[in-house]
Amino acid sequence: MSAYPFMPVSVSGGFWTGASVVVDLLAEHVDCAVVPGEFVLFSHGQLFQELRERIIAGEGLSPVPCSSLWRLREFNRSEVPKLCSAARYVCAKLGWYPRWLFSKRGGLYARLGADYRSAVERLTVLLECDLSAVSAERLQAAFVEVLAAATRRYAWNGTSPVVVGVFDQMVAPPYAEVAWQFLPDLRLICVDRDWRDQYVEIHNEVKRMNRVKMALGMTAWGMELTEADTEPKHFFVRLRKRIEQVKRQHRERDDRRILWVNFEDVVLDTEVTARRIFEFLGLDVSAWRAGTVLDVSRSSHNIGKWRQSPYWYEIDTLKSLIPSQAHRS
Repeated sequence: MSAYPFMPVSVSGGFWTGASVVVDLLAEHVDCAVVPGEFVLFSHGQLFQELRERIIAGEGLSPVPCSSLWRLREFNRSEVPKLCSAARYVCAKLGWYPRWLFSKRGGLYARLGADYRSAVERLTVLLECDLSAVSAERLQAAFVEVLAAATRRYAWNGTSPVVVGVFDQMVAPPYAEVAWQFLPDLRLICVDRDWRDQYVEIHNEVKRMNRVKMALGMTAWGMELTEADTEPKHFFVRLRKRIEQVKRQHRERDDRRILWVNFEDVVLDTEVTARRIFEFLGLDVSAWRAGTVLDVSRSSHNIGKWRQSPYWYEIDTLKSLIPSQAHRS
């Protein structure tokens, strides 16, 4: 277990909902350490789901690791960015998505150092053994140590203990409950957005994104994907219904470890929303260095962009299919 108090925080959304503005906001607080890039070590939380299913099914004796464990290993490895990006571009054009090429690699062993690597290796040994022989406390401690090790070099002054470790896209909202089984102190900040602007952002990404996910054995927000989900309108309607379903479940559960915010509120009412976020995390607002990272003027250009988009007709046809809670004036 980490030798100092540590709270992991996952900031995520529902695909192009603007979670990065909250990450930038938290980066302005002295007691937060933000790990750069999208931290998908746990496959957005799918790893926790697969682990729970193995435990429930009594499969802890199986030597075969879950698919998310393979993706965990891949994410820690390095690659040649330009070469691999070019290869992925060519393969996508050909409609070919080899798993070995499209697995996401963040090169974290090289970036985060020996302490992080050792913590991950210890966790991996636990996950590959008979889980029935591993106490919940030991497994939870191993997960926390990985996250604590990942954040140490990102403290503001480089030496102070990190109170809050911030991870972009670590756990998607649908996996909140199962993630708490392994990370009970995890806090989740979930970001939603005007669905019309979201549709503009996601439209041209759906086909490639979902084919890559299918090739890697990943879900989309906890939803199993089919070929029909490569069509933007079909997938988006399904996604928005899923988002509203998960938000409703979280409201009914009323768990104080999860907070929903709107992208527009972060950008247009920054101080009020920031205070709400810092209060949720138990952070002193006086330690907030406002304006040092988050550029609200730049982010404001992403509000209302649907009005000038070429997809206004599609947006108009989607209105009757999108859950009413997602509409904004």
